[in-house]
Amino acid sequence: MGMFARLTDYMDRRSDLMAGMMERLDVDPASFDTLLLGQQLGHAARACAVCKHGEACASWQGTHPAGAAHAPDFCPNGELWDATRNR
Repeated sequence: MGMFARLTDYMDRRSDLMAGMMERLDVDPASFDTLLLGQQLGHAARACAVCKHGEACASWQGTHPAGAAHAPDFCPNGELWDATRNR
C-alpha cells in the first residue's frame, strides 16, 4: 500500500472516530452553521487528526452508546462537544 493510500485510510478512520464521538455525545453537526462555529469544527477535525488517543477513542466508543453523559477525559475536543450537545 502506497503512502497516499495509508494517509487516506488514516484520515478516513479519524473522521469516523470524530463522527462516532459526536453521535455518542448527541452533537448535531448543523449546530456549527455559523462562521465562528464552522472554524471551531475545522479546529476539532485537526485535533482529531493528530490525537494520540485513537485506540482509546475507538475502545470508549465501543462501550458507550448514543446518549453518553460527557466526553472522555482524554478527548482533546471534549469541552467543545460538551458545550455544543443537543440538550
